[in-house]
Order: sequence, then C-alpha cells, then structure tokens
Amino acid sequence: MRQDQIHPEKSREEEGTRQADPEISRQGEAMLTDLAALDAMIDAVLEEDAEQFVEQFRQKGGE
Repeated sequence: MRQDQIHPEKSREEEGTRQADPEISRQGEAMLTDLAALDAMIDAVLEEDAEQFVEQFRQKGGE
C-alpha cells in the first residue's frame, strides 16, 4: 500500500510544502520558449499564406 493511502491527510498537508525540481523548472521554461518560437513561426507562415492568397485572388479578378 502506498504511503498516501495509509495516511491520506499527511500527503495533503505535504502537498503544499513541496518544492519544484530546478531541472524540471528549467526544462519547462525551455519548452515554453520553444513553443513561443513555434507559435511565432506558424503566425508568420499563416500571414504569408494569407497575403499570397489575396494576391492570387486579385489576379484572378476578385476584389
């Protein structure tokens, strides 16, 4: 049996006192940075595609 099953009230008390592992925090920050960069790249591609679409649409006689 797990310790928190034997003493569930103890694990709830300890839950608020746990510290995040610094390595996990660094990895999380790196992931957030990577995701932000990916989001910016996606936005740039979508904007470029939209501009190309509008240009092609106008060339075909659309307004």
